[in-house]
Amino acid sequence: MNGIFIRKHIELIKDDFESAVIHVEKKNKMHSVSRNLCSGFKNGVMVYEAAYFPSESHIKVIGNISNFLNYYLAVFRCFKKYLKDSGKPDLISVQVVYPAGIFALFLSKFYGIPYVISEHWSGYSDEDGRFEKLPGYYKSLFRKTFENSKGVSAVSDYLAGLIKYKKLYGKEIKIIPNVVIIPDSPPEKRISGDEVRILSVSVLDDKTKNISQVISVFCELCGRYDKLKLNIYGDGSDRKSLEELAERNSLLNRKIFFHGNFSNSEIGRLYSENDFFILNSNFETFSIVTAEAVANGLPAAVTKCGGPEEFIDENSGVRINVNDPADLKSKMEYMILNYASFDAVRMNKSMKLRYSNETTKDKLVKFFLNAMNDRG
Repeated sequence: MNGIFIRKHIELIKDDFESAVIHVEKKNKMHSVSRNLCSGFKNGVMVYEAAYFPSESHIKVIGNISNFLNYYLAVFRCFKKYLKDSGKPDLISVQVVYPAGIFALFLSKFYGIPYVISEHWSGYSDEDGRFEKLPGYYKSLFRKTFENSKGVSAVSDYLAGLIKYKKLYGKEIKIIPNVVIIPDSPPEKRISGDEVRILSVSVLDDKTKNISQVISVFCELCGRYDKLKLNIYGDGSDRKSLEELAERNSLLNRKIFFHGNFSNSEIGRLYSENDFFILNSNFETFSIVTAEAVANGLPAAVTKCGGPEEFIDENSGVRINVNDPADLKSKMEYMILNYASFDAVRMNKSMKLRYSNETTKDKLVKFFLNAMNDRG
């Protein structure tokens, strides 16, 4: 079946659908990036890529309109090339409502192509607040895009509930999680000795991830437990301030280590060289890194922030109250003392049942077929 997917990862369904991906990115003009469209096969899927440059206008309204048009012109160039190569698609799948969903709405009206939405945006949550800050006409456009789709999926029950709560979509929302990299078996753990290694992997955005609280509580625990180590992977706007917090407590590069970003080839090593995973987010729609940690046999301490609650139970870790330093300290201490009691093989098998490639693929294929068979 012929489908075009405005999303980054579609490898799961390439055996069942003749698919293509449109990927458009915003680039600063300081980058030597061409506006020209390029296309080619990546991982067996045809990808159409283009870039657009942000507006330089200092007038907000003009800048927003300019960026809106620049983005959609780039997407449309990719789509026209796809039409020339392969003809009209049977279905469009968009990864989020905005901005890609707006383009799908346009194509459905002018070309008669049905579309589905696979939503994972966290902006609907009150803690995030981005949806509520949108102008009224944007919210109306969101609702129109949802209502005219042939189906909506979300990566978690939590996110589906947010979409319903905002009254954006009245029909059933299918739950299709993100793709989780699950090994055949959990990697062999290091011989831990006396040192307990705690792993954090996230964008270093403290408003969302609340990493500063983890650092502060970790510093307190170091007064009670001598051999602790906190490994923080990822980068972001708050890295410097977080490093300064660790430095003020005289633990930077002694017990707290910032490693920056990592490659996919290093994932197994991260999970095998640490003893438990920590996620202290204020909100999450799913959290792939937490799911991957558990799939690799690493127990996790996570906040009750939405998505991760759906796969973290007494067999895979503990749940922490959001923004509660006392509970965070209690649960981190519990994990320091009990991380070795969790069964890595059991966690790996449980995640396979829920989030294996085959399971997710079957759900996606059924979701797409239902949309294409919907004549209403």
